[in-house]
Amino acid sequence: MARAGEGVDFSGCCQVIFNLATSGGGRTDEICKIAACTEMGQFRSYIMPLNGIPPMITNVNGLRVMDGELYENDKKVDTDPAETAITKFLDFLDTQRQSRPVILVAHKAHEFHGPRILRLVTDLGMMEEFQSRVAGFACTLLLFQTEFPERDSHALKNIAEGIPGFNWEAKAAYYATRMEELLMEVIRYYGIENNITNYTESAEAASTKLKTDDRKASLEEIRTLNKKQLSPPTRGKMAEAGIGYQDLVEAYRSGSDDGVLQLLQDVGLRRDVKNKILEHLRVSVPRTPQPIE
Repeated sequence: MARAGEGVDFSGCCQVIFNLATSGGGRTDEICKIAACTEMGQFRSYIMPLNGIPPMITNVNGLRVMDGELYENDKKVDTDPAETAITKFLDFLDTQRQSRPVILVAHKAHEFHGPRILRLVTDLGMMEEFQSRVAGFACTLLLFQTEFPERDSHALKNIAEGIPGFNWEAKAAYYATRMEELLMEVIRYYGIENNITNYTESAEAASTKLKTDDRKASLEEIRTLNKKQLSPPTRGKMAEAGIGYQDLVEAYRSGSDDGVLQLLQDVGLRRDVKNKILEHLRVSVPRTPQPIE
């Protein structure tokens, strides 16, 4: 993680609390809501999910689709196309940052919110605009684990219980749709905003990690003849080397076994692992016909 003092200086950045609501907890589930706030302003934009929202997710974030409309806590909300929502979000950041780089602060920023918004801006071809504003992502889960080591749980609602008058059970539906505001209140109450930079990962590092994770996930396609997958360490080693499933497919189509072995030559895989990969490709991937000379 690129933290303050480790080659990336986040000290002059503008901190913006943000929160995403999605259609599920999976890597590729859709973003349905982008919310953010600072001491000076608030932002909220909704995106209609293409594949609906399961009831169990509605119970968590209050969002549901009914008759082609999106509702939050049973109130209909206006939606934007994904590109419009991101454009509005970037415009909001411009109004808050006063030409400073932005740190986007969220609970579980590194494992959930950061990767998902990066995937969306990548899919939309808006990474350059995004990184011109956003310097990094700060994770308050890591911050809370350090600040409150005596706590059994570092979930946001558990940390918020220390605030006088806070009652999650009485206003659960309200808080569930305004997690960014609750996080800002917690940070303000405990006076820990100056420590946030110590738990910040650069946007560039987060983007690189996302690409590696996507390559690793793609390698789950490879199954041996007895239906076993490659081990997670093997997939990780290949992904770190810049090799995903499509790279293997293209190497096999263009160069057969030799093309794949050449691609893998510097990865450090055992011969039996390489053979398993070749077994899969021979069965699953048609090779590009070679021209007749």
